[in-house]
Amino acid sequence: MRVLSGTFDQSDFIRFSKYFGRQCTANAVAGACKANVVNPSLWTPQTIDECLMTGNRLFELSYELLPSTFNHLYLRPDELYSTVSFPENEITFQVAVNEVFDGTSINSIATVSNDGPTNYCLHDAILCFFHNFHYGIFTCQVESIAVMKIENEYYVFDSHKRCKNGLRDGANGAAVLVCFADINELIIHLKALYRCSRCCSAPTAVCSSCQFSISPLIITNVTNITYHAQSNTNANSNVNNKRVSQLELARNAKKNKKTNKLLQKNKKVPAKKQIIVNNETQSSSPAELIDKIYDLRIRPTQVKYERTPEMKAKNVEQICKRYNTDVLVKETKSKQVKEKYQNDKSFRESHSKKMHEKYNTNESFKISHSKKMQEKMREKYNTNDSFKNSHNTNMKQKYQTDANYHNKLLSNAKNSYQSLQGSKRKLNYQNLYHASKKTKISLQERFNEQKREMPTVICTCCAQLFFKKSTVHELTLKIDKSLRISD
Repeated sequence: MRVLSGTFDQSDFIRFSKYFGRQCTANAVAGACKANVVNPSLWTPQTIDECLMTGNRLFELSYELLPSTFNHLYLRPDELYSTVSFPENEITFQVAVNEVFDGTSINSIATVSNDGPTNYCLHDAILCFFHNFHYGIFTCQVESIAVMKIENEYYVFDSHKRCKNGLRDGANGAAVLVCFADINELIIHLKALYRCSRCCSAPTAVCSSCQFSISPLIITNVTNITYHAQSNTNANSNVNNKRVSQLELARNAKKNKKTNKLLQKNKKVPAKKQIIVNNETQSSSPAELIDKIYDLRIRPTQVKYERTPEMKAKNVEQICKRYNTDVLVKETKSKQVKEKYQNDKSFRESHSKKMHEKYNTNESFKISHSKKMQEKMREKYNTNDSFKNSHNTNMKQKYQTDANYHNKLLSNAKNSYQSLQGSKRKLNYQNLYHASKKTKISLQERFNEQKREMPTVICTCCAQLFFKKSTVHELTLKIDKSLRISD
């Protein structure tokens, strides 16, 4: 296995400020088209950089030509513009949508029906794909890379941040071109790159996190463009100006309002914006042309971004809005920040410094952060026994050695005890009050019930006490027959 790294990757915010991190499908198509005209064994780091710049232009052009109702962050291979423009070539491609190879997970086993396999495992999908095609777009876990077979060698063009082994790198990686001498090495590399811990234990399960597809890419036409000295003929001028402003023409063809003005400007493009050379010099190489494009288009935007606080604030606001509204962007960004925090010491120090400053100046953030940290510490204390033991030991040592901490704990305990005693007295008083009130109500109800009831038995002495003027005989006549008088 051989790995060739570029100098940056698709998440470079300075170079790709508008669509950074989203162009992997377009970059994969650009890499496959470049491999069709230049053997990957002859590539250099500048070739990889050229593919990234071309892929970004392809993504921007494709996104601009889509309907205004299109609101997805990423593009499928069949949604891209069908022509890739390099400084020396224009390549037209086609995606075989009806022959896409799908798999339920990286570790799945093929499901076979009467018409053939409906869901491939990775091994069978790669074998069947390269039996019929040479270029393809492999998509898994919201990432797309180019897989290619050229002269009995297999290649992967990956525009994401990768390390020197072609695997994931959160801090210092770059886009890579990986070469394999055997198809089994390619399969092992893809499994290592997109292995999912959830489905490793159950190879037959359908895992939504690592479903994959391989879209065949067919190169239909290649047009060579030779850069030569600038002549005075209108034909050469029109060709060069058309090469410079292809994206602008596409945008204005969609809007249909400024097309004529743009065509008039195209006839008189300033010399500093033309990607051509003077009569006195020779034709430029692709690397030099990329440097010119960077100096003319990207560097001024970078300088303007650094010098304009309004532009920077607006861009930060847009990124924050995307982060808060799109769950996928939030997950990927959080994952990148965590990896960078673990691997990059300078980023870790600067992040800690910013958090300390925000903690000391923002009171609401201080309260919310303290609550979150307390919850995390409690959860860790209750679940992790080793952390619990070490924490108790450290607190005991601090209690014995630190007088301020000792006094603080005592004062907190005193305040807690006093507040507890006060609340206890209040609670007892409330309970006593409610109990006495309930007792009073129950006695009153009992008295009323007894008052309403007629006596069933009455003695003669009580009768004489209550009714002194009446004799016993008269009393018996007055009382109901159901009343029984006892002697």
